[in-house]
Amino acid sequence: MDKKIIHEKLEEIVIRNDESVRTIIAKTILELTKIKTNIIINDIANASFTSISSVTKFCKSLGFTGWKEFYILFRSEGDNEQSNFNQEMTLTDEKINNLLAKHKLLVSEVLSSNQTAIVELRDLFTSVAKVYIIGEQNYYALLLNFYHQLIISSYDSYLTCLNFIAKKFFERLQPNDLIILFVLDHNSTYLINLIKQKIEEFSFKNIKIITKANTVDKVKDIITTTPILINDKQKIYTHQTIYESLLIILNSMINIIEE
Repeated sequence: MDKKIIHEKLEEIVIRNDESVRTIIAKTILELTKIKTNIIINDIANASFTSISSVTKFCKSLGFTGWKEFYILFRSEGDNEQSNFNQEMTLTDEKINNLLAKHKLLVSEVLSSNQTAIVELRDLFTSVAKVYIIGEQNYYALLLNFYHQLIISSYDSYLTCLNFIAKKFFERLQPNDLIILFVLDHNSTYLINLIKQKIEEFSFKNIKIITKANTVDKVKDIITTTPILINDKQKIYTHQTIYESLLIILNSMINIIEE
């Protein structure tokens, strides 16, 4: 079985979205291998909040003797695909200038439309005890970098893209904590209802929501501070548009907490 087939199998498991240990490990492998090389079994076990034996069992269920055989084959095809990609990608000066111009315009639009919300977040960071980041797997690499920056800046921070772990966060939530919630591609009704319970329980107010402008009504019941909005003038909201806007927003958030 080569990596392409392994990758497709992992995607099939993830699509089920049943929050089983099997699904969680598959999600973790797909996301962690995007941002890190030379991964060991401990990395997967720690990131997925499971165990080495669970990861080993998962690999064996796919027909491998264990993690080493699985990872060697998973990575080998990826190296070949990257080599082919590098050969095909040639950027001319014109292409580079066009990309820079588009990015500069996007930065200006995103930051100008969210200036109040981002400044408001800066003020929240001056008084919060713990920061709980709750995001989506599609943007895990960006969120992980943001989380690491908070840790470096000495904030007591936690990150998850899984509902059952988010629920654990809410169980220990205190009035002076901060929730940063990303509502972008997935159905977040479950999380929204959990947050509503906390608002009703002790008038929890430190919630910063990052969402698309066309879906802000879905989170209106838990808006306690000005939301940060990703706005696509064409109303298409492709993954690339959201990703690029989110990168700008997170970089801006990192800058304000380091000031």
